[in-house]
Amino acid sequence: MDREKLKSTTSIFTESVRELLSGSEGEHIWLNGIAKMVLSMMNLEVIREDVNQFKKYVESGDILDFGTGSGYIAILLESDGFKVKAVDVNSYDEYEKNNYNRLMIQDQKKLWGNLTDSHKNLMFTYYKDILPYKDNSFDGVCAYAVFEHIPASKIPNVLDEIHRVLKPGGIFLYLVSQENLPFQNIWRKFLDLGFMKNYIGIMKCHVY
Repeated sequence: MDREKLKSTTSIFTESVRELLSGSEGEHIWLNGIAKMVLSMMNLEVIREDVNQFKKYVESGDILDFGTGSGYIAILLESDGFKVKAVDVNSYDEYEKNNYNRLMIQDQKKLWGNLTDSHKNLMFTYYKDILPYKDNSFDGVCAYAVFEHIPASKIPNVLDEIHRVLKPGGIFLYLVSQENLPFQNIWRKFLDLGFMKNYIGIMKCHVY
């Protein structure tokens, strides 16, 4: 992905966020946080390098953006030529039924809807425990700054599910924040148990 494509895709994302904020009253803590990060533009070059690194492993095909969050990484991958399915958990249903999570899910759904309107090879959905895809569906899975936020008890099942939906020889690339050493120690424990052997590429990223 070149810099101009990154800027144009980011502009589409930024306008979608602004449109939602300008048309909504009340608290939108999650969406305002997304807007602040994107508008700062401070990590764009790092993100561009990460997306290009992913493409070194997977040149084209069907991609799962696991733990998509706002969908920003998903639209970058789609703009770079991939067919992308993007998935996340519903925090309101999965973790805590508080007002923050309720408003976040409302804004997340609206933002996803706007992004799919402008990206034809992109689809978002929520999941719980079982990924809603057939076995051997994807050429690659990208998890960008996601696993640090998953409870350790859930990681074995998540890895099993990612392994299930990957095609034979498919690539799973997870990107974790460089500062999160406790998570990296937990992660190594699971790798030692043999999860995803022969399928894992490891990179470090800045959280965005």
